[in-house]
Amino acid sequence: MTRLSSGGRIDRTRPLAFQFDGVDYQGFAGDTLASALLANGVRVVAHSAELGRPRGVYAMGAEEPNAYVHLAHEPLLRATQIDLVDGLQASASHGKGRVPLDADSARYDKVFAHCDVLVVGGGPAGLAAAHAAGRTGARVMLVDDDAELGGALLSEPSDAWLALACRPSTRSICVARINGSCARCT
Repeated sequence: MTRLSSGGRIDRTRPLAFQFDGVDYQGFAGDTLASALLANGVRVVAHSAELGRPRGVYAMGAEEPNAYVHLAHEPLLRATQIDLVDGLQASASHGKGRVPLDADSARYDKVFAHCDVLVVGGGPAGLAAAHAAGRTGARVMLVDDDAELGGALLSEPSDAWLALACRPSTRSICVARINGSCARCT
């Protein structure tokens, strides 16, 4: 498979080096580990737990059932949800996950937040619902499982919709990832 020469949400002017199973590859800013592996011709990214059968990327996001990989101290992460960063080192999942034996020194985000309205899903409908609730003065929290809000809007040729989402009347909206950190519109 070859990468398209234009389009998509990646920045082809910012190459990033990474390793998968000890082999050096190159991707771009905006790639996920899965998209960078596919662009480099890597088809097998994991193996089934019971029989060790090869598994490839099947879906695009949180619904991915096959492409589980290991990072340094984090086993069984979906390659479709790992943002590519320079120097990333990942390895294929071979069967069941391995729990690290050494003490876990990592810090994990935990947020205790209170809101009047919780909107789940940062696509067009979720953004519209959060915007409408925010205009009433309600404390609104918008959560999504993706790294960027917008859903189908992200494939639009213009980012004009983003100005609507971060208008002064919606500054009370807390934008968060279900499995990530919380940030506010500025």
